[in-house]
Amino acid sequence: MSKKNYKQMKKKRVKTIKIIKTFLVLPVLLVILGWTIYCGGVLSNAHGNLEEDPVGFKYYRSIEIKQGDTLWGIAQKYMTEEYSSPQEYIEEIKQLNGLTSNSLQESKHLLVAYYDTSFKE
Repeated sequence: MSKKNYKQMKKKRVKTIKIIKTFLVLPVLLVILGWTIYCGGVLSNAHGNLEEDPVGFKYYRSIEIKQGDTLWGIAQKYMTEEYSSPQEYIEEIKQLNGLTSNSLQESKHLLVAYYDTSFKE
């Protein structure tokens, strides 16, 4: 084989390899680009819309116990929808205030929790 033929064959082979690489690399890059766009859309949707799902902030308030007050009545007055039941709310009040029974003493103060969607400093 002559040098001229060898150079031509080498050029042809290099050209063929470039074409093969182009046809292999281009679809792979397009798949990666498509996947990136898809994942970006999915991740941005995962954050949701604040108008649809507002953030609730937990706050605490001190209340004075009046004659006739019960934990059940306080739960009905201050409990928000974040609690699944009045009993769950009552248990939280008892835990917050270190209560071991359901009895309350008039004129004492009680710490109660509630949620609100507005941020208060």
